[in-house]
Amino acid sequence: MKAEAVSGTGMSLTVKTGSDFLGFETAYYSVDAKSGRIAQTSVEASLDGKPAEPRQAPVAKGLFPSSKDARFVRLVFLTRSSDADHDMAVLTARRQADLDVWTLKLKADPEGACRAAGRYCSWIPGGIAVTPERPDAATGKWGPADNAGHPRS
Repeated sequence: MKAEAVSGTGMSLTVKTGSDFLGFETAYYSVDAKSGRIAQTSVEASLDGKPAEPRQAPVAKGLFPSSKDARFVRLVFLTRSSDADHDMAVLTARRQADLDVWTLKLKADPEGACRAAGRYCSWIPGGIAVTPERPDAATGKWGPADNAGHPRS
């Protein structure tokens, strides 16, 4: 899918898709704090702007780790020459200190660091976006979480 037109300013952006764009799926995952496991909880799909039956794309199955050693999970966003040119990786570790070290290594050497042994690292495929969300303690509404995992105000 290729965007035909992009317009907007600041935080507002409008993208017109090409005729090859059929729809999209939104998958929701939960993280179990005790086991460290990430599990898909639901999927919603839209085809031609209408609700549709999700296809459960095979790419989602290998997107997140299933190891009991994955106590900490971090999404790493690497920006290249512009905000539109980026990669996203999922990085996990048993200890937060390890996650901090491996994140720096990943940013310094994106190609080699994700292949190194001793941790889970996976690149998010093109065309897929991952956005962490969390319920607001006061309202219970789900929304984007900040870098510390807290709801944005």
